[in-house]
Amino acid sequence: NGGSLTVLNSTFANNRGPSGQPIGGTILNYQGLTVVNSTFFDGGGIGSVSSFGTNAAWNNVFSGAAGAGFNCGTSTGTVTGGGNVSNDGTCAGIRNVADLKLGFFGDHGGWVSTVPLHPSSPAVGAGDPGHCPATDARGVARPGGCDAGSYQSDGTTQTLLASDRNPAPFGAPVTFTVSVSHPDVVPSGSVSLAGPPGSARSVVLHAYGRASFLGADPGVG
Repeated sequence: NGGSLTVLNSTFANNRGPSGQPIGGTILNYQGLTVVNSTFFDGGGIGSVSSFGTNAAWNNVFSGAAGAGFNCGTSTGTVTGGGNVSNDGTCAGIRNVADLKLGFFGDHGGWVSTVPLHPSSPAVGAGDPGHCPATDARGVARPGGCDAGSYQSDGTTQTLLASDRNPAPFGAPVTFTVSVSHPDVVPSGSVSLAGPPGSARSVVLHAYGRASFLGADPGVG
């Protein structure tokens, strides 16, 4: 773009710059660029976002593909802003976290495709409320806290505990399965289970946000 450009609540995914182009894998702007609550996902082409002049970046997610270049151009004028996160160190003054814990680009409600945030993503609550639009790209309200990027996470998961025997014979081993679900991403991490002394445990979630364990010789049927 040859003039000034404002980008708001937008998602850019899987973009690559032309072969031999040193900058601008997703956006190449020559006058001044303002980007607010937008997500740049799996991009590359050496400099996913490059702009000359006076630029402002508020509450954005910059997540370039591994080995595909770098997230921000290196000769892009001055940049003001805050509330941004990036997965490499090329965006000056922006918080860098190698694993941004993002979901997959696709239909997650609303009229446009987006990239969801895992509940433990560093983008959750990272945005500056003073520069946060009232809704995200899908039209979902951003009440109170502001997430970086075009997707606002509700941060909730549902945890279910089931057994293969219910009721179980007294003293018989029981296999328990913990299932954690989220509307847009596959949960990961661990779940802590409370119980009587000696029975509390922590289980690590595997595929599809599930984990199973054996409860040997339970004290009640």
